[in-house]
Amino acid sequence: LLFDNDLQLSGWQNKTTNEQIITNDHQPLIAFGFSGIAVVSPSIFGLLNKSGSFPIMPQYLQISEAHLINGFIHNTDRWLDVGKLESIPLATQLCSTLSY
Repeated sequence: LLFDNDLQLSGWQNKTTNEQIITNDHQPLIAFGFSGIAVVSPSIFGLLNKSGSFPIMPQYLQISEAHLINGFIHNTDRWLDVGKLESIPLATQLCSTLSY
């Protein structure tokens, strides 16, 4: 995903083919990966133009042309997929090291 200096979503780039979709020509554009985690306002559902199951990224890009979608850098956080049974012991171990 491509973001401007204020972390406003401004486009997408395929690093393999160099294909780009630019939704806001704010320069410079900075590339960040998408973690798959999103916090959204319920108002976004009225902006989606598809129903059923569909890839969300094209919708986010289309919405970002007229609406603010901000990124959030969380590269110092620890993430673990706990959707697999073999991940549970590691998740338990990581949680025991956290201080709140």
